[in-house]
Amino acid sequence: MANFDTHLKAGVAVTGIAAATLLSKGDITIQTALWLWFAGTVGSLYPDIDSDSSTSLDVIYGAVSIALCFGAMHFVIGESHTPTGLLRLLLIPIAIYLFLHQILLRIFKKITAHRGACHSIIFGIANTLVLVNLCFYLIDGIVIKAALTAWLTGLFFFIGFILHLVMDELNSIEWRQCKIKNSFGSALKLLPSDHLILSLFLIGICIINAFFAPSLTEAITTMTHWNNFTLY
Repeated sequence: MANFDTHLKAGVAVTGIAAATLLSKGDITIQTALWLWFAGTVGSLYPDIDSDSSTSLDVIYGAVSIALCFGAMHFVIGESHTPTGLLRLLLIPIAIYLFLHQILLRIFKKITAHRGACHSIIFGIANTLVLVNLCFYLIDGIVIKAALTAWLTGLFFFIGFILHLVMDELNSIEWRQCKIKNSFGSALKLLPSDHLILSLFLIGICIINAFFAPSLTEAITTMTHWNNFTLY
């Protein structure tokens, strides 16, 4: 399979070009372009979170930890930025970090195996829809076209995710010798192999999140009519 550096460089390049294209056309702002680029890059590393020794796992958990800490601090302080106790400000991020890294991460490592469910398309779709919903409900009322921005975020994440799977599969072929490795077929699959309950669970996540997701029809209509595509 391709290593961390290869996935990172490919994700940065492909999603960066896509974001730069939209930016050069004047369809999005520089802030949105950077956000989409970030989402695509994270997507290109995301499938390797099931590898206990993967750099991707450390990077993504670190990013999630920071995001949750900032989100929690913003929630505690509030929009009015009211003063709060120093001890409280210190304990909240520490509690989040300990929960994520000492409890959640250990559980996740025990129940996952590399190139298992995390290397399936349905896993990518489920996480994309969750991301779309989170993004939409966090920016709705703040961003003018929140639904379109949320779907674009999900699209860039999914592009990075699929790119990772395809690269792993291509790396399972020895092109000079025209030989296929034993790992071929393990990186790019529709559903987790031999895990019916897990497959049904992921499908259920997709259905639930698709139900609560912002209008996809509106997003598709906007993206296919370039005159109305601008996000601002």
